[in-house]
Amino acid sequence: MIINIDRTSLFTSIVSLSSFVAKVEYNKEGQSLYDVIKIKEQDRFLIEQHIEQSVLNLTTRLKEFVSNSTNTSITCNFPVSFNTTMVDKVQDAATKYIVNQAFSKWLKLTIPDRVKEYEDIAEQSLTDMMMMIYYRQSPKKRIGWKFK
Repeated sequence: MIINIDRTSLFTSIVSLSSFVAKVEYNKEGQSLYDVIKIKEQDRFLIEQHIEQSVLNLTTRLKEFVSNSTNTSITCNFPVSFNTTMVDKVQDAATKYIVNQAFSKWLKLTIPDRVKEYEDIAEQSLTDMMMMIYYRQSPKKRIGWKFK
């Protein structure tokens, strides 16, 4: 299985997440923190570093399965008993992990009070992904075998 890493899409998702969070955050004086939290194009370099670190963390957590890692993908060899219907869900969980982990690192710089919330979401995505990888389908009895 190949976990695709589309850095442009990841950056766009993090920008969207920052816009959503920024809309509802106010300081103690009631002033909007939109300009503080919202990720702008000039922040791209820093966000890409956070994405890179999150991808490295993901690769490390999957190290027993990783056979190759490039700038755009992580190739994994899952056990034969891996339920292949989970491939898209594993990809989604990996993407959610990277987005939330990178965003939590951004929040450390802007509003440290909210960091734990997004770290927890990232960790839950990783836990869900590992559960999908380790989930085993029980053998099914084949009916209708004809012997000669």
